[in-house]
Amino acid sequence: MSEGELDILITRVVDGRASHEDWRRLEALAGQDAGVWRDLAQAQRDDQILRRAVGMAVGVAASVELPAPVAHEAHRARFQVGERTRRVAMWGGWAAAALVTLAFVSKQPPGGTPQQANTGGPILSAADALSKYIAQGQREGRVINEMPDKVLVNTQPLADGQGYDVVYFRLIMERDRVPDLYRFSSDELGQPVPVRVVIPQISTNVTNPL
Repeated sequence: MSEGELDILITRVVDGRASHEDWRRLEALAGQDAGVWRDLAQAQRDDQILRRAVGMAVGVAASVELPAPVAHEAHRARFQVGERTRRVAMWGGWAAAALVTLAFVSKQPPGGTPQQANTGGPILSAADALSKYIAQGQREGRVINEMPDKVLVNTQPLADGQGYDVVYFRLIMERDRVPDLYRFSSDELGQPVPVRVVIPQISTNVTNPL
């Protein structure tokens, strides 16, 4: 069995989609190479780390009090995708993560030079560039808000003991308009394939019965 086929088996186990035959083939491989169990354990560990990171990001976003117009928009979106999200939650591992990170096809033309924003002054640092991007995006209606908290992913003490290197998520809520939405699934060979997502338009207007 090739390394790619082993990866498919491990992915199915991690995602909770492994059949009896998948388990039988995996156990047979592990009988020949004990490293198979190590690879499976590592994949399950990575899956748990990803789940925690996504959960923390969702928790931070849920704890932020949004301005009234933004809160109304989020509330309306919840009606549109709530049932889809509940179905996704019953999936496992990387399949759920793939849908959390929806891909989209933008209308921006390929190649060329990106549009330059009116920054109002020289950019002195990466932090300054980000601040100007957020301010310009808010004026254009593209950026809704930046979440006030950061999601810590990893810390590493400095060799001289004078502090830490930290890795974290910075969460920015943005708005865009795209022609199509896609999530990534896998075909019978385990290769990633885009699948178009169709979200029905659900009216939230309620008419009182007479």
